[in-house]
Amino acid sequence: MFCCIPYASLGNIISMPNNTRVSDRELEDSISMEWHQNPDEGLEQLLADDIAVEWTQTADDASEQTALERLGDRRDITMAEESTWLQNMAAIQTQRQNTLRFACEKYANQTFLPLEKFVRGPRNMVSLIYNDKYRVIYNFVHKAASQHLVKLFNTNSSVPKDKIYTENRLYRLSKAGALTRLRHYKKFIFVRDPFARFVSVYRNKFVDHPLEPYFRNVATNIISRYRKDKVANKSDRPTFPEFIDYITGYDDSRRANTHWSSYVTRNKVCLMEHDFIGTLETMEDDFTYLFHHLLKIGKNIKIPQSRSGTTTGNVKLIKDMYAKVSAKSLQKLKNYYVNDFLVFGYNIDL
Repeated sequence: MFCCIPYASLGNIISMPNNTRVSDRELEDSISMEWHQNPDEGLEQLLADDIAVEWTQTADDASEQTALERLGDRRDITMAEESTWLQNMAAIQTQRQNTLRFACEKYANQTFLPLEKFVRGPRNMVSLIYNDKYRVIYNFVHKAASQHLVKLFNTNSSVPKDKIYTENRLYRLSKAGALTRLRHYKKFIFVRDPFARFVSVYRNKFVDHPLEPYFRNVATNIISRYRKDKVANKSDRPTFPEFIDYITGYDDSRRANTHWSSYVTRNKVCLMEHDFIGTLETMEDDFTYLFHHLLKIGKNIKIPQSRSGTTTGNVKLIKDMYAKVSAKSLQKLKNYYVNDFLVFGYNIDL
């Protein structure tokens, strides 16, 4: 369930029509879509001036060995072992990039856009957060360690928790400013198994915490439309099957939400090439490789442990959740996220 499939076997795992719902209308939980318009004819001149961006490099020559030693299950390593690990990590990145490019073209019918064209659509950049100090752009995905990652790059420690995603949004910049950063900064994304992510967002928004006003309205809408016996079940929170029926019920972009929208739809992973693709299932190695070897940020970055579907308890919980779902509804959910499974090489079978 929670393992990646070989690049060569992508064509064998799909048994459903390639008409997964894809909507370009994304609701960003009350974040306004501000966009500074610049005349296209003046764009290249602005870029020719090479907009200056301050960058304080904090690379630490000793950080690579330190980072590797901080991985929980690693013993002291030799230089040869470190070299092998680095080669393996580079090979994994190559495989992930190849898998994404192949699946985007074959199944999502999308290819990477020239950056000059990519920046002309502000919705293309709705999930991108930039950091000038480290010269990096993070394509954030809710329920895939996004809060931890956003905090790492938030230079303003006074920003409250519920506002951290509004800082340094790329779409708020001029086209020239956005394009300069896209050209010169490292771009990365972290994803997780779509089945595990969907369970996580359901439990986070409708089970484990008090209902926030927005999600209380969503819950009310779900129950009014999809609860068959409102007498027997008087709960004000939707069941997991009801939530699935709501998401897959019909093509209504008003149901799109940043917390459960697909990677292909919201994060535009098939339209912009990333320098690094990480997964929550391999977070320890991926964080180490990204921050200490590619970005050279230094040894003070906290490396979280891999989680989300990798432990026996989590796998059982997720399988138990989906055991309550009818085969028809489960197939609809697979159709909804099919391109996410394919472009990141996740197994679509539970």
